[in-house]
Amino acid sequence: GPNGQIGRELYGLCKKAGFQTVQPMVYTLVNTKFRSNRYAYKVARMMVDWLIRKSLVSKEELEVWIADLEAQDARGVFLYSINRYICRCLK
Repeated sequence: GPNGQIGRELYGLCKKAGFQTVQPMVYTLVNTKFRSNRYAYKVARMMVDWLIRKSLVSKEELEVWIADLEAQDARGVFLYSINRYICRCLK
C-alpha cells in the first residue's frame, strides 16, 4: 500500500542501494482550479469514494466538502499543493 513516509526515507534508501551520488529534489504540484482534469479533483473524488466505502464520513458531509471546493474554484481562490520527492541517483 501507500507509504506516507517515503519522502523522508527515499534519500536513505537510495544511499543504502549503493548509489554514489544521490541528488534529492522536491517537485511541488500546484492546482489553482478544481476541475475534473486536475490532480486535486481526482484526489478529492478518490477520497470521497474511499471514505464512503469505509463508512468513515457521511455522504452528506462529503458533498458539503466538495461543494465548498467547487465554490472556492468559482470564486477563483481554490489552491491545492503537494510535494513529490525525487532522487536522481548515479552509480
